[in-house]
Amino acid sequence: MGGTVEVLDLHNSRYQTYQRMWNYMYSKQPSVFVKSTEEGIARVINSKYAFLMESTMNEYYRSLNCNLTQIGGLLDTKGYGIGMPLGSPYKEEITLGILQLQESNRLEILKRRWWEGGQCPKEEDHRAKGLGMENIGGIFVVLICGLIIAVFVAIMEFVWSTRRSAETDKLPGSRSQDVRLHSGQNVRNVVEIGRHRSNQALTDAVGTGAWWLSWFKSRMELERVIAYANRRL
Repeated sequence: MGGTVEVLDLHNSRYQTYQRMWNYMYSKQPSVFVKSTEEGIARVINSKYAFLMESTMNEYYRSLNCNLTQIGGLLDTKGYGIGMPLGSPYKEEITLGILQLQESNRLEILKRRWWEGGQCPKEEDHRAKGLGMENIGGIFVVLICGLIIAVFVAIMEFVWSTRRSAETDKLPGSRSQDVRLHSGQNVRNVVEIGRHRSNQALTDAVGTGAWWLSWFKSRMELERVIAYANRRL
């Protein structure tokens, strides 16, 4: 815990929670600070003790001992670095080598090999998971059943309305028969009116033709008399 506390620098933290943690640990007797990671893990297993350590080491030791667990999230985020003398010629080569290992996912493969190859089974993820088809399949079943029922009811209503209309048409004094009779009478009246107008038009046409024929004959007789008189003169 000692190294971790120094890295976190709890006693100089801006957060009051971290300051209270430091004050409690500093004033606790017997001392809660340990000199090594192994000593801290032994105190966790054998007593009511919480050990602050790096997340990477925490994950590694938890894979070796199934009685260990992690509580809460990260208190801080810091990266690892490799110290070298100023102006070392190996700085650029090592930096490029680490970047290549990261790009090729080699570091992640090595971590899974050594960190996840322990005796403890992998912890289950208790975070909320997205809904799958097995969770929402019932909704689609209800929708399809409702659609089928709606179509069936619509068909039955159409058949019932059609049969009712047919039965109404068969009644002797039904409104539909009155409408058909009235329509038939109107058609006959229209036909008779049209026939009368046709006869009247034909009579008028014949009369007009006879008048023009009589006028034409009279004009021809008059022209004939005038021509005869001119010859006599």
